[in-house]
Amino acid sequence: MPYKERGAWADASRAYLNTLRPVSVQSERGVIGKATKDKYRNFIREAGQILGAPNPRTVTLEQMKALERSVGGTSERSISVKCHVVRAFLRWSGNQAAFKWKISAHPRPYRGGVFLSERHVEKLHIAASRREPMQELMVSLGVDMGLRPVDMRRLTLADAQDFLSFGESDITGKGRARGQRPEGLTPLVRSRSQ
Repeated sequence: MPYKERGAWADASRAYLNTLRPVSVQSERGVIGKATKDKYRNFIREAGQILGAPNPRTVTLEQMKALERSVGGTSERSISVKCHVVRAFLRWSGNQAAFKWKISAHPRPYRGGVFLSERHVEKLHIAASRREPMQELMVSLGVDMGLRPVDMRRLTLADAQDFLSFGESDITGKGRARGQRPEGLTPLVRSRSQ
């Protein structure tokens, strides 16, 4: 059967992917899904294009590190996943250098919220007050109210007019009800904005 892509890289990638999910598979049990196989094929193809489609056994450690720097991805996680798939393929192909390849791109685990001490909060307020009132208000909304940047971007002119007219305003913040929970401005935010 003729293949569009020929060469040692393409032949080895087809053989590797067929070990993960054989062509004649009847059940999904014990094999990767078809969509996953297609993703892996694209990752390995992209790596082959970057490296120039060499024989997988002859790829050096320096080439692997250069591949990690040049592989496309929108985040550390996507780069890490691509590199891990390519490394598994190279190891399967018998490349001894792939066993020494330490992938430096790692997905960063969520560590929870960032908590600042009172001293750090005061430093933020002092630095913001030296600039302009709008920046001081944004720092106060973020630090004192706990609003995320996306919540601050959602603030409207009507929110500001309510605040100026009545001294308080309900703003859309984070919450479980479709991400919208009205929050009143705290007295500290009110005092900073006036």
